[in-house]
Amino acid sequence: MVKKIRSLVQDKNLVNERRQQIASAALKVFLTKGYEITGMRDIMKASKMSSGGIYNYIGSKNDILHLIVLNTVMDPLLVSDYIKQFDNNSSTVVLSNAITGYFQNVDSISKQILLFYRYLRTFSQKDVDRIIASQIHEVTFFEQLIKEGIKREEFKCDNPTLLANDIVTIGHSWVLRQRYLHQNFTLEEYTKYHIRMVLDLLRVKKD
Repeated sequence: MVKKIRSLVQDKNLVNERRQQIASAALKVFLTKGYEITGMRDIMKASKMSSGGIYNYIGSKNDILHLIVLNTVMDPLLVSDYIKQFDNNSSTVVLSNAITGYFQNVDSISKQILLFYRYLRTFSQKDVDRIIASQIHEVTFFEQLIKEGIKREEFKCDNPTLLANDIVTIGHSWVLRQRYLHQNFTLEEYTKYHIRMVLDLLRVKKD
């Protein structure tokens, strides 16, 4: 169940626009100053809104954390919809495309991922559950792609769940170890190397 955030404005489009503005500004402040010592005045300044203005759209700093979760953790897509690509493509192509897309998405929400890892205990239990459920879905997504490749006898893997978890972990490492990785690799280089590594592990060895 999604938490209801108080709003004094009836225009839904304006509420969504202002909340995006507030959440985006707050995210930057939380990561640079720290969530605990960030005050509402800091968020007002960063979002260029007055105290009267900002409280028309949210009720508290904790509401902003909830907004960040809602803006980042999407409802799970049906894996079956993606696997339909197998009708016309090999397992290798589909898995490679999936890893590429996943790493690109991780890169686009890198600030949110950093916030989740740094301040997970600060989020409400429902939001923590939502974040964890999203990560479980990511692992399940790759696990099913790998299993589909095994069924087609294109891949060989003793533990698809563990390998799927490794793929997700490698994606998050691009964010968590960015001070080193971003100085030495482009996202494209990082992605291509790890796709080769995963495919080498999955490749069926011919006698």
